[in-house]
Amino acid sequence: IGIGGKNEKLTFYLSSARPRSSFDSKKAGAQTGRIVGTTEVEIRTIDSLLDEKDIPVPDHIKLDIEGLGPEALQGSVETLREHHPSIYWEPHGTGIDGSDPGSVEAFLRGMDYEITKLDYGVIAE
Repeated sequence: IGIGGKNEKLTFYLSSARPRSSFDSKKAGAQTGRIVGTTEVEIRTIDSLLDEKDIPVPDHIKLDIEGLGPEALQGSVETLREHHPSIYWEPHGTGIDGSDPGSVEAFLRGMDYEITKLDYGVIAE
């Protein structure tokens, strides 16, 4: 199961350059990599997993999901508002709805999170 912005199935592209495997076929085949296989992954929102009692309420959420972090946060709005877990994410240059990465920070500040920028990621508490 993967975490995302809506409940769906997505194709994950396996790259010959393992670190490049991605839900984005262009990234999986970039530079020295080539796509060597695919697999279907069930994507669920954190909110839906909590609603169905599939996971406990998180104290902390860590997102390093190659650019899909903003979507995962959008699928966690109820959890973020109700339980206010701390969050660590690596921005990968994308924001809410594919916009500016700063939109994620604005999104979280709107839910009373304080943002701390680190060398490779961001913490919201």
